[in-house]
Amino acid sequence: MRRNLGIAIVVVLALAVVVSNFTLAAGSDTAKADDRDHSQTIQLTATSFASKDFDLDPSGLSLGDYFVATENLFRQGKKVGTDHAICTITRLEPPTGTPKRGALQCLATLALPEGQITVQGVRFASLSAQQPPRFTLAITGGTGAYKTAHGQVRIVDLNATDSRLTLTLIR
Repeated sequence: MRRNLGIAIVVVLALAVVVSNFTLAAGSDTAKADDRDHSQTIQLTATSFASKDFDLDPSGLSLGDYFVATENLFRQGKKVGTDHAICTITRLEPPTGTPKRGALQCLATLALPEGQITVQGVRFASLSAQQPPRFTLAITGGTGAYKTAHGQVRIVDLNATDSRLTLTLIR
């Protein structure tokens, strides 16, 4: 179901990837200097560890179907943590017949040595997409070194088991 939806999210979670420039989404086109002083970009690669799809009645893609997944997180080839996600189908278009588009509501937690980072959001996708999904979810909080974190995570699926995550944290 996860790949059929064109949503390889799990995560949303896998955070580690290529260091790149980031933009701050603070409600305006320009970021405050103070935000820049308290920003951090974390790039990770997520590799699938385990996942399970749950197909509720009626059989086939339907509202309420969900998947649970966990991944290992790597930075520069070294394992630095894990992520844990659950995504639920919340919309199918058209609502009857064979769906062409769908939406997933996803909640995930990244467990890193310095603390945890929580992520959530909705991912809209074509169910017939041929290219790897790319999407952005909100960083909603954290613990430890990330206890005041907010920002966003950009997720790009690389293949059926690996994702690249770029977290932009504002603390």
